[in-house]
Amino acid sequence: MSFNSFSIAASGLNALQHELEITANNLSNAHSIGYKKDIVNTSDSFYKNLQSSAIQENEEFSLRPAGIKIGTGTKITSVTKNFSVGENKQTGRKLDVFLSNSGFISVNLPNGQRGYTRNGSFYRDNNTGRLIDFKGRVISSEITIPESYQIEHIFITEDGKFQYKNPTDNTIEDLGNLELFTFNNLDGLEESGEGIFLATESSGEEIAIDSNLYKIRQQYLEISNVDVFKELIALMRIQRLYEMNTRILKVSDEIAKETNNIKT
Repeated sequence: MSFNSFSIAASGLNALQHELEITANNLSNAHSIGYKKDIVNTSDSFYKNLQSSAIQENEEFSLRPAGIKIGTGTKITSVTKNFSVGENKQTGRKLDVFLSNSGFISVNLPNGQRGYTRNGSFYRDNNTGRLIDFKGRVISSEITIPESYQIEHIFITEDGKFQYKNPTDNTIEDLGNLELFTFNNLDGLEESGEGIFLATESSGEEIAIDSNLYKIRQQYLEISNVDVFKELIALMRIQRLYEMNTRILKVSDEIAKETNNIKT
C-alpha cells in the first residue's frame, strides 16, 4: 500500500510541477501584448479494481451494491488557451489597433507559412511601405502606406479600412483593408512564440471574418488576459497541494519502514 501511495503522491507532484511552470509563464506574460492565458486540465488516472460490484456471494444475499476501486493518482490531460479578449490600453500610436472581438491578424512568416496574432502593433516598412509587425514580418493584408504620407494622417475605421486624409484638401484615400481570420477549433492552433499561432489539421484552415463584424479601435492595443490576482491565488494553492503530497511521501516512507521492521 505504501508503494501505491508513493506513486500516487508522485503523480500529484509531477502534475503540480507542470502547473507551476504554466502559472509562472502566465505571470511572466501578464504584460505581453495579446497574450492568452494557458489553462491546465487534469484528470484522475486509471483505477485498480479490487472487488467488483453486482456480485452475489450466495443465494441468500442480494447483489453486492458497490465494489472497491482504488485510484492511482492524477495526470495532465491537456493545456489549453483562454482565447477571451483581454482589456485594452490606449497607446496614442496611429498604427496600433485593438480587436474588440475575436479574430486574428495574419502575418507572412519567413518560411512561407502564415502566422496568426492578436498583436495589433504595426509599423511601415521603410523600403516597400507595406504594413509590418514589430519583428519586420509583413502583414498578409495588402496595405501599403507611401513614404510621403505622414503617419499622423492615417486613420483606421472600425471595419478595418486604412485611410489617408490629405491635410491639404481633406480628401480620403483608401490604402487597404485589414483582414481578420478565425478557426473552427481554436484549441487546435499551435503556439509558435512571440504571440504567433500556426494553423494545424486540428484547428482547420483559416476562415475569413466578415468585415461588418469587425470592431477595431485605433490607437489602442490588447493587453494580456491574465488575471494576476487569480494566478497568485493559484500559486498559493499549488504550494499548499505540493506540501500535502510531500507529506504523503513522508508518511508512506515511515509506514514502509515500520512494515519492514515488523517483517524482520
